[in-house]
Amino acid sequence: IEHMLFKGTPTRPEGTIAMEVEAAGGDINAYTSLDQTVFYINMASRFADEGLDILADAIVNPLFDSEELKRESEVILEEIRREQDNPARMVGEYLFQNSFKVHNYGRPIIGFPKTVKSFTHKSLMDFYRKWYTPANTVFIAVGDFEEKKMLARIERAFKDFKGPKKPNINLKLEPSQSSPRIVIKEMNIQSTYFALGLHVPGITHDDVPTLDIMAHILGGTDSSRLEQEVKEKKRLAHSIYSVAYTPRYPGLMY
Repeated sequence: IEHMLFKGTPTRPEGTIAMEVEAAGGDINAYTSLDQTVFYINMASRFADEGLDILADAIVNPLFDSEELKRESEVILEEIRREQDNPARMVGEYLFQNSFKVHNYGRPIIGFPKTVKSFTHKSLMDFYRKWYTPANTVFIAVGDFEEKKMLARIERAFKDFKGPKKPNINLKLEPSQSSPRIVIKEMNIQSTYFALGLHVPGITHDDVPTLDIMAHILGGTDSSRLEQEVKEKKRLAHSIYSVAYTPRYPGLMY
């Protein structure tokens, strides 16, 4: 869906969306995380109406053309193959796979080859209409505009955006871990990649600001303790960092 949403609408053929944004000096892109998919446009405030119209059209009226779907599926399959040759990406993949044995956070964001190969226009559209609904959407506007006028424009742009109530999400929570889990994988590379993860609470927990500050002090910048001691002074690593990853559900500090 991230790849397909900007591929065309009934009034904007394939290639038109990107062309219109670039003609206004803007930037359009998307990304998917463990909890959400984000579509965004950045452009000068004088083109705000055009940007809003383009984004609303893409979200409300995606075509998901079958031929484009075949091409984009191949692109994603190639991305999966490339990830398997990238040790930095794979060590993160193994970390999450083995930290979350039950919860969906253990699944790769990009998906599995078998799943990607199975996509059809109908299955994609059914999935989109179930989950990508007004009740499941947050729209954020930041910039040089009058708030009331922008709100009215957003409501007009999305007046045809319909869908069912927010669907129930029945996720199994990750049970407590009672002992360390150690995973060792061999690759034909000249370096060693090492990840150490600890379970931490989700984003709404009171401890999250403290975890964020601790991760920043430990390995969030060039002046952090791990960077200065382990890399610069002792020269034990090519790179080293720490992250407090605190999504909607309990996450990891690694």
